[in-house]
Amino acid sequence: MLDFLAEAFAARASTLRDVPDLDADSLVLCSGTLRRAPLVETVRAASAAGFDGVSLYHREYVAARDAGWSDSQLRSLLDGEGVAVAELDGVMRWLPGDAHGPSLAEFVAAASELGARSVTALETRGRTIGAELALEAASDAFAALCDHAAEAGLLVHIEYFPTSGIADLGTAVAVSRGAGRANGGVMCDLWHHVRGPDGGAAAFDGAAVVAVQVGDVAPVASCDVVHEMMHGRRLPGEGAADLVGLLRALRASGCVAPIEVEVYSDELAALEPVDAARRAHAALTRQLERAGLR
Repeated sequence: MLDFLAEAFAARASTLRDVPDLDADSLVLCSGTLRRAPLVETVRAASAAGFDGVSLYHREYVAARDAGWSDSQLRSLLDGEGVAVAELDGVMRWLPGDAHGPSLAEFVAAASELGARSVTALETRGRTIGAELALEAASDAFAALCDHAAEAGLLVHIEYFPTSGIADLGTAVAVSRGAGRANGGVMCDLWHHVRGPDGGAAAFDGAAVVAVQVGDVAPVASCDVVHEMMHGRRLPGEGAADLVGLLRALRASGCVAPIEVEVYSDELAALEPVDAARRAHAALTRQLERAGLR
């Protein structure tokens, strides 16, 4: 990545809201790991399991509001449980031609109300960058999203995954680099990084990676990557990925993002949320200890 972008990321603390709750030593529970739990239960399970933060979906925030929780009550819940919001995830309308999900303004407003650190930008229609969607158009759209998020003191990260039009790390970095915004970067979900075109390559630019999610892969890839992605992920250390090596490489590259655990698993979904959260915390901690990062 160009030097100017690395310098911009290093300087972002002076231009964005300070977020002291989550740093490189923080552990975050992604709500997908407890996918049948409502937002309030996810927050309480994360707290009970020892996590510092949660990653939530926009639809979970909407469901909580529909259930009668006000923004101030949700913030009080988070504060009372000692849990910060790492990011707001999910589909939103930020790319040209997007027609589903909330607008980027609605999405950013919800993240701001929750006191989130960041928001996730997804390409979910499979429009390949450079083919169905021009790189310049994607970068311009990402720049607009970053500018809107910056007004609320939020980071923004592109999450790349196998079935997306932004399927690999290099493409995600190219879109972010084209935008050239200090509060923009990429999310590295290690399950996607291993199963996708990157094939688990341990080469990262720490200035570009502003969010990290961890999950393990089955020893043999499924012929249905979507089903495996949503039902068959493994807890860290219970699969075939070299998570220790990847985590070491991320930290060695200068990445200082909190470490999140996201494991879409039918086995975990069958457990009580707090039990699944505790298993996820223990598994993630063991991998970080093996990597010498705890």
